[in-house]
Amino acid sequence: MTHGLITFLHLTFYRWVVLPLLIVLSHAAAPFNWKIRAGLELRKKRNGRRPWLDTPPDLQPVWFHCSSGELEYAKPVIQLLKQRQPHQKILLTYFSPSVERAARNFSPVDFALPVPWDHPWALREFIAYHKPKALALARTDTWPELVYQCEQHEIPAVLFSATLSSSKSKFLNPFSRAYHRWIFDHLEAILCVSDDDRANFKAMGVSIPCLTTGDTRYDQVLYRLKNPKPLRENLKPRSGEAVFIAGSTWPEDEDRLIPALAQLGRYSVRAIVAPHEPTPSHLAELEMKLKTAGCSSVRYTRAEHWAPGQVLIVDTVGILADLYQWGHIAFVGNSFQRHAVHSVMEPLAAGCVTLFGPYHHNNREALAFQKIQAAPGVPCAQTITGPKDFEERILSLQNTPGFSELKETIRTEVKKRTGASLRVLEFLETQIRSGNPASSPTLH
Repeated sequence: MTHGLITFLHLTFYRWVVLPLLIVLSHAAAPFNWKIRAGLELRKKRNGRRPWLDTPPDLQPVWFHCSSGELEYAKPVIQLLKQRQPHQKILLTYFSPSVERAARNFSPVDFALPVPWDHPWALREFIAYHKPKALALARTDTWPELVYQCEQHEIPAVLFSATLSSSKSKFLNPFSRAYHRWIFDHLEAILCVSDDDRANFKAMGVSIPCLTTGDTRYDQVLYRLKNPKPLRENLKPRSGEAVFIAGSTWPEDEDRLIPALAQLGRYSVRAIVAPHEPTPSHLAELEMKLKTAGCSSVRYTRAEHWAPGQVLIVDTVGILADLYQWGHIAFVGNSFQRHAVHSVMEPLAAGCVTLFGPYHHNNREALAFQKIQAAPGVPCAQTITGPKDFEERILSLQNTPGFSELKETIRTEVKKRTGASLRVLEFLETQIRSGNPASSPTLH
């Protein structure tokens, strides 16, 4: 079967079966889901004008696209690009309404817009209006029509910080594998996080060049730590005090954590709990559970003083990454019963020995840093199973010889993984300059 016929069949199936079904399901689900409802509202015409045309025309921007949280992978690349080429316009599109504010407030970006619907007419209109020099896709969101139209208009499209596990590659049935391979083959290149990811893309049968460039989010996490948000200095622990911080916790995590917190005060270990959703009801419930367990607590925004033995409850959002710098040992939530631990990269970058529950296999940093030792017999990341394990592990770590030196050792291990953003940007710049992306001699 020829490549042209394969493309025709895939596009026909997508345009006339998959996409209409997605549209129908979206409108049907909108009354019951605020994100879908907001996403539909984002893309409505304003004063007769499509929202993705809400800029001056013909700017020839470098175009970045992020689905949602993938913006964190794009930020360091965009920042570097703006530093190297201050006059180059940067256009950022996003899919989810949950990232709209963050995208619009990210100062290196000149224009932030919702990505058009994945219709041929919408994307042709978008490309003809903006005339982008290149498209950089962060992590995921390789919409079929989007990458196809870029190829048709000779716009180099690159997927970066890409991952593909061997289990996922093997799980796909032959049709899905062929369909994903067809989508990827419309890109100019895939820039992978690791050699294993690159091998998995190749094993799927992807024919375009693949290159290992690393994970750009390491650069963003370290940038964030070097440019912290101000914290309340009156609550800052004294030098030499051991601090345990539980971040992004859910009730399932807290039920296992609180019995240990009730004991930590006896061992001069400061404790901080930062719920993932600090709603009034969750905060009240957490305070009641702590009180029942015999723990006194104080809220971050209200406290004038944080006394030894008190649990500091973080009742605001946006400062957790900075608070990890106060800590020595961290626990990351969503790892009991919810099957998807939150990001462990922030506490590791801050130098914390990082703990999590048994459900962490979705997170490659959690897996990788369990194999890296901060000291003999002390992995940088560790799994715990329950309340007693919490208490014993924290006290064992506190008594580790050279405990105060662990932070710098873990930070050094994280720093070894930085630099991906520069590699991605240099590759992207080469594609823009050459006009013949596939000819780059640096590709594998």
